Amino acid sequence: MSGTLNINSQCRWMPAGWLYDAALERIGAELSLESSSLVELNRNARTTESGTLNLIDLSKEEFALFVRAVNKALVKAEAGGLSEFHDPSFFPGFLKHFRELAILLKSDPRATS
Repeated sequence: MSGTLNINSQCRWMPAGWLYDAALERIGAELSLESSSLVELNRNARTTESGTLNLIDLSKEEFALFVRAVNKALVKAEAGGLSEFHDPSFFPGFLKHFRELAILLKSDPRATS
């Protein structure tokens, strides 16, 4: 099963479920410092819940908070290295897909100032 993160009506991120949940967990930790409504949206999107995170209706400000949380979570994951996973062989794939999410988010018009 995969997770789906709808960035806008023409762009979505659909990684494997384990990867999606691992990324959302890290993003949620960063969001908890900034926005309780985005934390709840993120929590309800895990594959154990709906499996879909819809960013389409976020305001430019909310979208910017989400993008910042993704970037912070990505930096922390990169710094954590192989120790981040029970099976370190999954780490390179996780980072590859997490980086793809960051790139997709930057392509959204709300990401530009």
